Amino acid sequence: MSLNQCKSLLPMLIVPPEHFGTDGPASPVILDVGSPQSFADHDAVRNILLRRKTLGVATYLRVRLGDDAPFQDWLTRMAGLRPAGFVLAGCGGGADIQKLDVMLRVGEVESGTIEGSLGILAETGETPSFFLAPSSLRNLSRRLEGIILDARALAQTTASDMHNDAAGRPGAPLLFARATVILRAADAGVACYEILGEDLATVDALQTAQAASRADGFSNFIVRDAAQLSMLAAG
Repeated sequence: MSLNQCKSLLPMLIVPPEHFGTDGPASPVILDVGSPQSFADHDAVRNILLRRKTLGVATYLRVRLGDDAPFQDWLTRMAGLRPAGFVLAGCGGGADIQKLDVMLRVGEVESGTIEGSLGILAETGETPSFFLAPSSLRNLSRRLEGIILDARALAQTTASDMHNDAAGRPGAPLLFARATVILRAADAGVACYEILGEDLATVDALQTAQAASRADGFSNFIVRDAAQLSMLAAG
């Protein structure tokens, strides 16, 4: 069994805070809070996190990296809410992970959060440089818990199709990216996930996609529609 599969975790849901239900699923959740410019309701996120903690279920906050004092102040405020960690959207490689690590270290100190308690999930797909970097992610950051592949973002970035119908296989950039994420995660000793499309609308389709992910070496998957998690649970 692969290292990634040994670290197999529950599937996750990614959702904006304003679309989150009363309690949400029993699986881990990623709240897409974005950036200080797009973030609106601090109290809503705090209340969601408080409710989720009583259920004992992990909740991550998805952010886009900034490099100025206002972003650090905002990140410190988010750290003070004590999520399980942060999903780094648009991760371009190790330098971005290290930068977020340092900023979280500052945020933990300034918010009184336990040092080293905030994890990082690196979300890839928007920036091809992640897949082309020669350096390993091993021992880069103790916070790094996993790598996420967003195939839809990768297809948009590379102007390619997610599935090459003429060749009867996934698009070439996606094939390369999937293998790269799985291998880099295994090398770093962390989990890896792929974000599935909303077009998987039946139990059979979801179960087939889940089986394919596991067979390739992914720890599990992430969906953007809570109904997909419900269908899997019912199936």
